[in-house]
Amino acid sequence: MAKQDWVVSKRGKKSKATISNGMVAVDCEMVLCEDGSEALVKVCVVDENLQVQLDELVNALVKKVADYRTEITGVSASDLDRVTCTLADIQKRLKKLLSGETILVGHSLCNDLQTLKIDHARVIDTAYIFKYSDGPIFRKLSLNYLCKSVLGYEVRKPGSPHSCLDDACAAMKLVLAKIKREIGDIIPPVQEDVP
Repeated sequence: MAKQDWVVSKRGKKSKATISNGMVAVDCEMVLCEDGSEALVKVCVVDENLQVQLDELVNALVKKVADYRTEITGVSASDLDRVTCTLADIQKRLKKLLSGETILVGHSLCNDLQTLKIDHARVIDTAYIFKYSDGPIFRKLSLNYLCKSVLGYEVRKPGSPHSCLDDACAAMKLVLAKIKREIGDIIPPVQEDVP
């Protein structure tokens, strides 16, 4: 895979006691391009206190868009008419947020990092830190399922578009609950099918 236009966050020099600069959670929305790739159209980042650090629409018009996925992203072509923020602008802002030993949190984070073209070493992906309790087979659980079972609420209702802000906050809340040991590794089933 070519690393053209990628940003690699640099870790600080190791000390005797490596101290984290905290955590930030990210979530992205992507459109489908005509060449089959995805392009970033929205990104949100929150800190450990759920304070918004970044909430931007991104001009995805560097490639021809085949599908805005408006029913999922909540973004239409007209929403991007006057948007000048680019992927490079987002990368610069994220690079400042991810300095040093900052931990990046998200759900299915590899998809977001691929779209953001960011390589960051310290990550926590909520799709992998919990196990479903129904049998020995590991299943990757949806963010909505985790929120419903662990936090007691649905992050989105069926048929409504995703909210980057809600998803980033939900991922951070899940990680904080796990760190504070409010929940274990095993997730109990809820009254619906596991995706």
